[in-house]
This record gives sequence, structure tokens and C-alpha cells, in this order.
Amino acid sequence: LAALDLFLASTFFFFTGFLAHAAARVYPSRIVLPPAKIANNYWLFCPLLILGALSWNSGALRRFQSSALLKAAENDSNAANFDLAIPLYEAALRKDPGNLEARYFLGCSLLDRGRPEDLVLVEKHFFALSRMAPDYVLLHDKQARLFERLGRTVDAMDQWKSQIRLDPYYLPAYQELAR
Repeated sequence: LAALDLFLASTFFFFTGFLAHAAARVYPSRIVLPPAKIANNYWLFCPLLILGALSWNSGALRRFQSSALLKAAENDSNAANFDLAIPLYEAALRKDPGNLEARYFLGCSLLDRGRPEDLVLVEKHFFALSRMAPDYVLLHDKQARLFERLGRTVDAMDQWKSQIRLDPYYLPAYQELAR
């Protein structure tokens, strides 16, 4: 979808430049072009418009790059290559800080890697995610598992209760509360 956004914006700006070029040839006294007319070359204006589209629509380009990094990270994460996946998730977040999936899966990969020093980072990412998407159902389960690892069982139980409020049919939360 982000690639389509970029393509459509670039195409729009290209054809706008093309029409401006054609109009300037037919009605040279009525069309005012920006000072891109170098040595009577109106075609210089079209690439400038394309570059403008790319910079104007750079959010779509960043989202596209972030989703590509996310896909690569998911492949590594699914193969339990967390040391390879984590830098890719971090790069995806640098490209698009609002990428909820990248933030969630970064926290999950850090949690699954199992290093004690990662737990602080996991809590930071999950807290940020819970502020951005408080109704993210699976996040409550991961937060509960994090709190269990940290020895905060009361907080873990609260997270599972929150998850049940959001999704009353999520069986693992009931099973965890029954333990």
C-alpha cells in the first residue's frame, strides 16, 4: 500500500509537470513556471516535480521501507534467530516509529531471547505500545509473561484480567489465572 501511495504521488506530479510543459509551449505568455527553465528546457521541471513528490511523500517511502525490514525480521524471528531479528525490528522502528507491529515483535523477540538485561527494554517497548494501542489484546498476554519473569505476579494477573475484558474467549488467559 505504501508503494502504491508513492507510485500514485510520483505519477501525479510527473503528469502535472508534463501538462505544465505542454501548456507552456501552447500558451507561453499565460503559464508561469518556476525558475526551472534552464536553456529553454522545460523537461527539467518534470524530474523536479518527481523529486518533490518523493520528498513530499517520504512518509509513504519510510513506511514501505519499515514494512520490508519488518518482513525480514519476522522471517528471522520465526526461525528463532533473535540476534538477527532484533536489529531489523529496531531499524524498522527508526524508519517508522509508529509501526505497532515492529514495536510488538521487537518486544516479543527480546522476551523470547531470554536475556535478563533485555527485560527492561521489553517493558519500555510494551509500555510505549500500550499507550499507542491500549486495546491490543495480545500485548496484555506478553506483558503478563514479562511481569511473571520479573516476579510481579499481581501485575501479571491484572494484565490477564485486562485481556479477558477485551477478549472474553481467549482461553490461555483463563488458564494462566487458574494456575
